[in-house]
Amino acid sequence: MFRKIKLASLLLAAVCVLCGLMLLTNPEGTARAVCRVVGVVLLITGVLRFLDRDGATGAAIGFGMANGAFDLAAGVALTFFAGLILSVLNIIVGLLLLVGGIFGLRPALDAKALGTRYWPAALACSIVGIVLGVAMLAGCFSAVSAVFWICGMALLIYGLEQAVVIINLLRN
Repeated sequence: MFRKIKLASLLLAAVCVLCGLMLLTNPEGTARAVCRVVGVVLLITGVLRFLDRDGATGAAIGFGMANGAFDLAAGVALTFFAGLILSVLNIIVGLLLLVGGIFGLRPALDAKALGTRYWPAALACSIVGIVLGVAMLAGCFSAVSAVFWICGMALLIYGLEQAVVIINLLRN
C-alpha cells in the first residue's frame, strides 16, 4: 500500500514538472487557455443560474438572474476575448505598480527625515515599483507572462524536489 502511494506521488511530481515546463515555455498561451477554461465554466454556471427556479412558484431564486447574467457576460468575455482581457489586466497591474510606487515615495522620504534606519529600502521599493509600472504600461513585458513564468518555475522546482524525495523513499 505504501509503495502505491509513493508511485502515485511520483506521478504527481512528474505532472508538476510537465506543467511547470509548459508554463515556462509558453506563458501567454497558457494564460489564454486558462482564461478560456474559466470562461467556459462561467458560461455553464451562468446558464445554470438562469435555469435555477423555485419548484413551487417558478420564480428565480434569490439573485439567480443577476448572478447568471454576470456569469454569462464574464464567461463570454473570457472565452472569446481572452487576449483583450489579458492586455487590460497588464495595464491595470502597471497602473497599480506606478501609483503605489509614487505614493510610497513620501513615506520613504519621511522615514529618512525621522532618521529611520531602513528608509533606503523603502525608497528603493518605491522606485522599483515606479520603474516596473512604467515598463508594463510601455509594453516592455507582460504581467501575465511574468506570473505564469514564476508559477512554472515554482511547479518545476516543486516537482523535481518531490521526485528526488520519493525516489529516495522508494530505494529504502
